[in-house]
Amino acid sequence: MNSLPPPRNLLLASLSPEDWSAVAPRLERVTLRPRQILEEPRTEIRAVYFIERGFAAVQVRTQADGTHGVGLVGRFGMTGLSLLLGTRRAPFRISVQVAGEAFRLDAAEAAALFAENTALRRLGLAYIQAVMVQGAQLSLCNARHSMKHRVRRWLLLAQDWLGEPEIAVSHQLIAGLLGVRRASVSEQIERLEQAGIVRQQRASITVLCREALEQDSCECHALISAEYRRLFTRR
Repeated sequence: MNSLPPPRNLLLASLSPEDWSAVAPRLERVTLRPRQILEEPRTEIRAVYFIERGFAAVQVRTQADGTHGVGLVGRFGMTGLSLLLGTRRAPFRISVQVAGEAFRLDAAEAAALFAENTALRRLGLAYIQAVMVQGAQLSLCNARHSMKHRVRRWLLLAQDWLGEPEIAVSHQLIAGLLGVRRASVSEQIERLEQAGIVRQQRASITVLCREALEQDSCECHALISAEYRRLFTRR
């Protein structure tokens, strides 16, 4: 495990070479499959995932309303935040939406590592604050902003979390995570394609002009991104 390459996950990449050398031998590189469940609400967390490629959705559910996405986890972050807060009970479902790779760490070993490695614990706690900002801003966006802005914001965040222009998702998946009708998402994506901002393929959307996507989006993406930039520039 000492031969692990430099991490693509930005939390791990923010560690000093010395701290990365201490953490790396404990990590296992794994494949993430679409719809794979990483955490289930009210159950014990079994492992922490530092996502390298792909992303997962943080989801809540009620019988009347079904499942809705309330956040994303990608190369900026990690799962298993409850372990940093002193409990192993997961509050939400986290499921893989775009296949990829991650570093996995057994939950018991993760709890011990957070206790002994000050740098990793500090990064994890700062990440929790960024997640809180993200959650609050998404709640406002979903409640007050137009479908046009919500779809654009979702595409921008998804591209951030992936670090690539192509987002391997369907309109139905986006609609499910936003808690809206598929037709509403399709209408917005088609308008973006007609404007030359994105290109659609089967179960895939490629961002062709990010600047145009940002210019006509609400401020929510910028506010969330600023919080993550602050996290990763903090020393």
